[in-house]
Amino acid sequence: AVVRSVRLDHVRRLKTLEGTLAELRSQAGGVGDALLRVVVAVPARAGLADDVRELLPNAVDVRIAAPAVADDAVPSRTGFTPHELFAAYLSAEGVDDERVTRLFASLLDETWESHLPPPRQSWESHLPPPRQSGESHLPPPRRSA
Repeated sequence: AVVRSVRLDHVRRLKTLEGTLAELRSQAGGVGDALLRVVVAVPARAGLADDVRELLPNAVDVRIAAPAVADDAVPSRTGFTPHELFAAYLSAEGVDDERVTRLFASLLDETWESHLPPPRQSWESHLPPPRQSGESHLPPPRRSA
């Protein structure tokens, strides 16, 4: 590697902007030629960074503001379908994009069609029949000879 000196004739500042898309739009006129770190306070969705860069062409770093963390315990999701589990995940992550949900459904359906049993087949259908009253769930004791 060759090291050489380069004279800087112009310096650009790094500025951080935070807010919703509407708030960022109102701040866009006052940024000059500064390089921008942008923290967007909206639910995540596909193409959001592109929208921010269209609004603020000097944006070099686009981040989604972290959703508020709830102190509540996570409810049980026992018995949820894969679609319901994915919807709960997206909600917890603050993602609100119908295209992602449709893509997940399409990929899941494709997987079920090619590899797994039909989606409405209950896992309970693979269990042995219920025991009759008084039956033990343990195997019969071994008899010694």
